[in-house]
Amino acid sequence: GVQAIESGHFAPVPYDFESWLGGPYIWSGVPELWLDQCRNMIKRGRAGRYFTQANLVIALRFTDAEEEALAATETLIAAAEATRNPAVVCYTLVAYGFARRTAAPDDAYSALRRGLSIARESGNRQLESHLAGNVSVLSASHGDPADAFRDLALAIRNHYDSGSFSLMLSPLAILASVLDKLGHYESSATITGFAGTP
Repeated sequence: GVQAIESGHFAPVPYDFESWLGGPYIWSGVPELWLDQCRNMIKRGRAGRYFTQANLVIALRFTDAEEEALAATETLIAAAEATRNPAVVCYTLVAYGFARRTAAPDDAYSALRRGLSIARESGNRQLESHLAGNVSVLSASHGDPADAFRDLALAIRNHYDSGSFSLMLSPLAILASVLDKLGHYESSATITGFAGTP
């Protein structure tokens, strides 16, 4: 995909969607290639694109560049809100929350909860599923643990209903972790066995 886009033989990809090609890099264990891709897009003048900036933050976090990821989110939300586009705001809240999950979990939790609310109100089931999975990581420790199960049920159901089985593995792994923390080891192990199967 990246080679096709960079070949110049095709019309430019709208809304900087090529920055979303990072998923396979994460699944392949080479998130630094996604980071390079986002940085190259920004060097080529795509710096004002919100999805590229948000994906840069997430790629930084996946490469353990937490401080740089935090710094990259400072103006991200305000700029996204100026677009008045709920999808842009939701996705930048994903990036913001993901960057702060360890350093500022309360801020991350609030941002992800807000994003989940916007996704629901705007009818964006894809981002709703993504946000529900991400916020559930923090719900067990920073919110009501019952919220974690509700959020995970939503994410798993949406992924299952849409046929996105590869994306369903992430909320299943989170569910296994929550069950483990609550002492339900057999259930956790059963789910982990499924979630760990390609």
